[in-house]
Amino acid sequence: MARNYGVLYGLTTVAVCLLMPRFTGYLRLAEITIHLTWLWNGILLVFLAGLRSQRSTVWLCLTGFLWGIAVAAKVTAILLPLICLIFLGWCDRKHIGRFIICWAIAGCLGFVLSWPNIWYEGMAFFVDHVRHFDQINQHTTTLYGGREWTQLPWHYPWVLFGVTLPCAMLPFWGWGIRCAWVNKDPLGLLAIVNTLVVLIAFSWYRSYPGDGIRHFLMIYPLTAVCITWGFWDAVQRLRRTSWKVIIVTSMLVYSIIENALIYPQNFQYYNALIGGTEGALKTGFPAQYYD
Repeated sequence: MARNYGVLYGLTTVAVCLLMPRFTGYLRLAEITIHLTWLWNGILLVFLAGLRSQRSTVWLCLTGFLWGIAVAAKVTAILLPLICLIFLGWCDRKHIGRFIICWAIAGCLGFVLSWPNIWYEGMAFFVDHVRHFDQINQHTTTLYGGREWTQLPWHYPWVLFGVTLPCAMLPFWGWGIRCAWVNKDPLGLLAIVNTLVVLIAFSWYRSYPGDGIRHFLMIYPLTAVCITWGFWDAVQRLRRTSWKVIIVTSMLVYSIIENALIYPQNFQYYNALIGGTEGALKTGFPAQYYD
């Protein structure tokens, strides 16, 4: 972000991430999801930067290898090639063929090298591993809307994502998506595709246990990119400096107060759209990490 748009935009993106209570809650945990989130977003950013390089094939092989490692860590990473293919089909079709070849070869290599069990037991081990966790998920309930679900409704990830983003950021997120669409910015468009693919995937696969946010935590950093872009675009459109100062200060102060009030119970955070934590509890949303 800083390289493409300046240090101010980069620092703002970091600040936005740190002012998302649910996201920062996971930064304190030794949990695989946060590590996958950094790897996931790192792969996408390197993939995007590599497309502009004269050595794009090398970068495609590198990101493919890292993708193989990510799939070995958590099967959710299987969505990454779909995200990249949709983005390439939308913005840069000439790289599709090389992308498929590089990721297929390098991805398999990274997957096999990072998981020694497969060296001895073959792919049957991986299939049994996926089947085992799928069976566990099918028998685990999740609290949503005042009842326990084994098969969550399709709108669950969309609603949960909407009520756990701070209210002060929501309008800037929407404006940032509009800016990315109008300006055809590659990073912004990649952020849109990333969010849509992940949320649609979890709308389709509706059995996943515990706090649903942790399953699609990987969309938060690129969401922060859209929020940053929307925020600064809105500020620059204002002619009077006093209004710019008011908007920047209001968003910053409101977000800091929200974080201060909920800390360290970040996993209980819900925004004002649902009435905060109290409103979420009355509506029947979980208030713990693994309800």
